[in-house]
Amino acid sequence: PTTDLMPDCLGLLERLMLAQAQECFFERATADKKSPKVCAKLAAQIGTFYDEVTSALSKDTLIGHFEKPWISHIHLKQAEYKALALLHASAADRADEEANPNGFGEKVRSMSYN
Repeated sequence: PTTDLMPDCLGLLERLMLAQAQECFFERATADKKSPKVCAKLAAQIGTFYDEVTSALSKDTLIGHFEKPWISHIHLKQAEYKALALLHASAADRADEEANPNGFGEKVRSMSYN
């Protein structure tokens, strides 16, 4: 079969489409001003999907079948959504801290006792 019908390539394309579909949910969540925790979880999952795409791109059966600019774009999307996950997670932590000013100390104390 041609490269695009090989199992490795089909798996790569499946993960790519999942990442792109999840991006739509993320864009909607941010547009609807959903909580930072929700946005962070969505962005983290997109980053994970792009991790899977980049690992699939490094398989022997697929090396050389995709153009370098396309691979660079995938790496960019991977880094973008990992950064967005961290951004929204920090916003969620800040909101938690503002809601409960003693929360950070309580978190540290509970970690030290566990």
